[in-house]
Amino acid sequence: MRIIFLGTSSGVPTKTRNHTAILFIYNGQYLLFDCGEGTQRQLKKANISPLKIDKIFITHLHADHILGLQGLLQTLASNKYNKKLHIYGPRGLKKYIDTASSFFPTIKEIDINIREIAKEAEEFDFENFYVKAVKLKHIVDVYGYLFVEKDKIKIKEEYVNLIGPSPIFKKLKEGKIVKYKDKIIRPRDATYRVKGKRVAIILDTLKHKNVFSLAKNVDVLIIECNYDSSLKDLAKEYYHLSTIDIIDIVKKCNPKKTILTHISERYEKKEEIILDELKRLKDVYIAYDFMELSL
Repeated sequence: MRIIFLGTSSGVPTKTRNHTAILFIYNGQYLLFDCGEGTQRQLKKANISPLKIDKIFITHLHADHILGLQGLLQTLASNKYNKKLHIYGPRGLKKYIDTASSFFPTIKEIDINIREIAKEAEEFDFENFYVKAVKLKHIVDVYGYLFVEKDKIKIKEEYVNLIGPSPIFKKLKEGKIVKYKDKIIRPRDATYRVKGKRVAIILDTLKHKNVFSLAKNVDVLIIECNYDSSLKDLAKEYYHLSTIDIIDIVKKCNPKKTILTHISERYEKKEEIILDELKRLKDVYIAYDFMELSL
């Protein structure tokens, strides 16, 4: 799995940071989380065709997270996008896309499935992974997302060496008992489970119980950090997180790696203000545009 940060700014883009957009590439599928203004240009800079995008997950309907969507949809339409595009997000998303389509009719040429989320939590299941949406707390409805790779069943090396490539392995992985050269082989003896990777995306929210449920023991925590400790009251007023909140969340949730994003323009070329306050935490980094992780 590759994670590419296409945009890492908050409300206002800067010379070095575009509006929020994060791309996951997993097993040939392209998942875009948020689509801030300028996202399609960022895709071009990263040499990624927008036609590869299969699914788009929107955290909330604030401009810096969604303003690039109608432009992206027009580009897909003009390039004869021929797949079904699945877009997930809070209530109001359909109205937003319908309104954009009324001004830019070419968008209607795309086969779009819009899934509005209205519950406290909802899971979207796919072949090798699922994405869980969990409601957080912001000025408008907002959802955090948890990407979960499904566990894999592997064959123990001793059985690979004993049998070699064989259709028997498929049956063992399915939990079936098999017979090989008059010997009974049980799945519990021949297989083992590899835990799937878990990545949480938490943007634009107050500290809330659901933040902790999303971030608990993940492999990668991608989380906003819009204010340093001196502005903690401002963070609460605008329903955002400060470095004080990040310290509490990371200590209690124990993610293997934490990536901070949605960085305010006030920290342009002064990101060390944030990092200095978090230096006691392990494996905490600030994302930058086109930063890439491999899992």
